[in-house]
Amino acid sequence: MIASPRPPSPSVDRDVEDIRRALREMHRTLYKWHGAAENVTERVNSPLNKFDTALGTIRSDVANIRNSVMD
Repeated sequence: MIASPRPPSPSVDRDVEDIRRALREMHRTLYKWHGAAENVTERVNSPLNKFDTALGTIRSDVANIRNSVMD
């Protein structure tokens, strides 16, 4: 015959609740960090996109000058 499991002691229940509370808090913190990282990415990408556009314009201008000199 299989013995039925003993109910957990109150201290185990408290430990489990503490772990759950800590995991919820960690989840909230990670969620906030994720949002902050997205904001930073947007702030960095905007100037980089402008730089890429300007660099593309310069590249095109240099190619046009080179082509006109070679003709």
